[in-house]
Formats: sequence, structure tokens, C-alpha cells
Amino acid sequence: MNNSSSSLILIIAGATILAATVGVTLGVMRSQNSQPTVSNQQIAPNVTLSPTPEPEISTPPSSRAITPETSQPTEETPSSVASVTPQPRVAKAASLKKEVCTRANMAIVADPNPPLNVRSSPKVEPDNIVGKLENGTRVSVVGDRNTWFQINSPVKGWVAKNRTQSSCTQMRVRVSFASGANSATISDRIIGGGEHQYLLRLRKGQTMSINSNKGSFPTIIAPDGKILAGDPYTDGDRNEWTGNLPVSGDYKLQFESNGAGFEYGFSVQVK
Repeated sequence: MNNSSSSLILIIAGATILAATVGVTLGVMRSQNSQPTVSNQQIAPNVTLSPTPEPEISTPPSSRAITPETSQPTEETPSSVASVTPQPRVAKAASLKKEVCTRANMAIVADPNPPLNVRSSPKVEPDNIVGKLENGTRVSVVGDRNTWFQINSPVKGWVAKNRTQSSCTQMRVRVSFASGANSATISDRIIGGGEHQYLLRLRKGQTMSINSNKGSFPTIIAPDGKILAGDPYTDGDRNEWTGNLPVSGDYKLQFESNGAGFEYGFSVQVK
């Protein structure tokens, strides 16, 4: 082989080697250019997020806005639906006028510092005490002088009225209602035998109602003397009565005692 052919072969071989080297270099460079650049920060994935609604927070009942309810009626402001019936006014003591009161025939000892002294004369003297009585003792009254009762049982002598309990033997009371009133509530006591009457001047056609709340029911007597209710012999167990009045005049509500006496209480209403 001549020198020119050898030179040609060497040139071709060098070119081949150079081409291969350049290809490798270019491949390496492409490979490096295609790798992502890595930093010290964490790379978040590329995620498409749909909007998430805010979570609902349960509000405590005490802090919730409360819609006020419709105003309800109170005791101070009655409902327009409810009907309110005014209560009848009660007659005052001033509307009870005592027309008759006879002396007591019996009294009960009620001394705040017992026993009660019985004296020979109606005055306090150191040497006129003739006996002593315990509280609750019933005494028969036969006379009186100023603030003293004269008694004949269980001991004869005199006792202070204000150290006893007593009532009128015969009593008549006029009942008149105060202005605007139509009822009265009355209570008292008969000690011993006696009769208590309550008079009401009323008109024919009015309605009277009697309700007993203590003791006996009164005998109701019309102005003409007719017993309307409460006859002690035939109607003694009654405790109420309502009726139309047959005539005009004074109506009597009467209590009678033939023995030790009793307490009584009742209400009367007139329309």
C-alpha cells in the first residue's frame, strides 16, 4: 500500500472517531438539558382544586339570633280574648250599723294574766277578791256597771269585762253596701243564748245570694215574715241559697242560739 492510501485511511478513521465523540457529547448534553432543575424546596404537585365551601359552625343557642315571638298576654295586660269578670267589692265595717245590742247573758273568761279575780264590788281593792277563775270558764252574767260584769255562777261577784269574751244577747245590724259594692262578708259569734239579725233593705225582683263559710246558715226572712230558706227545724243543713226577692222591704238574715252559742260566718251578694 502506498503512502497516499494510508493517509486516506487514517483521515477517514479520525473523522469517524470524531463524529462518534461529537454524537456522544451531544447526547449527553441533551440528556442534561431534559432533567428538571431541583431546588431545596418541595415541589407541590400540579393539582386542580375545586373550591371547598366554608364548614358550617354550630352556634350555641345562647348566642343565636332569636326571632321574638308574638307578645303573649300577661296578668298585667289581659288578653282581649279572655273575658275578665270584675270581683265584687266587699262592704267595709263602716257599712255595718249596729242598731240594737242587749247585755250579754254569758261570758267566757279570757284573762291575759290568769286566773281572773272575782271581786265583791266593781272596783279594784286589795281586800275584795272573793274567788279566782281559770281561762275558758263560762260565767252567767246578770248585770253590768261601766267596765264590769256582775256574775252569779260559778261564783257570785264582779269581773272585769275586758278580761272576758262576750257578745250581745239580742243584736240587730243594718247592712248597707259601700258605693259601687254589691256584697259583704260578715262573721261574728253568739256566746250563750241569743239572737243576731242582719237587715238589708232590698227591692222586689233583685237576686240575693247567701253562702255560709262557718257555723250555722242564717234563716232568711222576707219583709212579710215568710221564711225563704234556712228554717232551723226543716232546712238546717243548708250552706247556700240564691233567689229572686218577692217583695220590697227589709230582709232579715237571722241566727239563733238556745245553748252555749256558736261562731258564724257568711257572705251576701245582691244583684
